[in-house]
Amino acid sequence: MAVFDMYAPLFCSQVSYTMTTEGTTISTFTFQEYGVEIKFDRNPYLVDIVSEKIGSVMKLDSINDGKNWHRDCLML
Repeated sequence: MAVFDMYAPLFCSQVSYTMTTEGTTISTFTFQEYGVEIKFDRNPYLVDIVSEKIGSVMKLDSINDGKNWHRDCLML
């Protein structure tokens, strides 16, 4: 539950919520009482990073990982 510990100060301890994780970079906090979902994506880049023979390469013309956030209302 280390992910929760990192973000715990952001949430009021008196509000009920559930936390789910997707892969290793996305944590979703759902506040049922308010109908709100907060999603944290710890990927520092919007573009894709792929492994090539020379190492990790940023694909500046590719945002396939955008499927993680394309329907969200707000991205900070």
